[in-house]
Amino acid sequence: MSLYGESFHLNYCSKNSLFISMLASIIVFILLSISSLSQAETIYFSDDFESGNFSKWASRNPNVTIQSDRVHKGTKAIHIPYDLEAIGPDHQDNNRHVIADLTSKNLSHFFLHGCFNISSSVAPPRVYSPTTRRKLFYIFSEDYYRQGRWDIILGALGGEKGKTGDIYPLSITIGSNYYPNYSDLRTGASFASGLIKVDQWHCLELEAKLNTPNVSDGLVRVWLDGVLVYERLNISIRSDNRALGVIQVGTQIDRSGDSEERHEDRYWDDIIISDTINSSLRPSPPTQVNAQQE
Repeated sequence: MSLYGESFHLNYCSKNSLFISMLASIIVFILLSISSLSQAETIYFSDDFESGNFSKWASRNPNVTIQSDRVHKGTKAIHIPYDLEAIGPDHQDNNRHVIADLTSKNLSHFFLHGCFNISSSVAPPRVYSPTTRRKLFYIFSEDYYRQGRWDIILGALGGEKGKTGDIYPLSITIGSNYYPNYSDLRTGASFASGLIKVDQWHCLELEAKLNTPNVSDGLVRVWLDGVLVYERLNISIRSDNRALGVIQVGTQIDRSGDSEERHEDRYWDDIIISDTINSSLRPSPPTQVNAQQE
């Protein structure tokens, strides 16, 4: 009798423990789902160019086209060619881009994501130097041409000198074009040398939090292919409360210190401007390793 009762008790406890375990799992799942919903990404702008048109963009250079030969995802991406001839002043640039107008969103904290591919197949052959500069993302306040403007530039520096075959590894750069004295980005920085390869797709993401006026509480972070490669905290970017205005994608190739020609084809795809990182929209979940900090 006692053995039967003990067996019944153990069996009852086992089933009860299993029920409690299942109930706990359900509760955890519900809580995680609620948390995920509360942290859902707000997308302010996105374009994967699958529409085949530029209807989402405020403007574009007429040299920018949609093509299907080189894409990151889907069937379409944009192509931007750049050309600097071997004439003119030592310092010269060629500006071609698409422009997204975010003025109405009144954003002071945002994530900008895009995937790009720098082609090695151009004619005539590329002639680069260590001072070949590119603007990849050009971000500025809504009234850019007025006093007190702010801007953030994310670019790429370096390349290949075709006449000698010397290789200058591409690195990412960040800075402020007009070096306003209130911006801590005015001195610029270069990082992630050698990680950008030609004829490969790379996904670049910038997080920018604009500072409270007269308080150094802003930040910038940069991810390349899901890896955090740059972080700068407690900085000043703007002098007043002007929010994000316009973002240019592509923008420029630039030379300095010589008069040699530059020719480059760049491709862009999957442009997203949002309020957070969401791995479902990225090629891989961003991780935080090997970041250069200042």
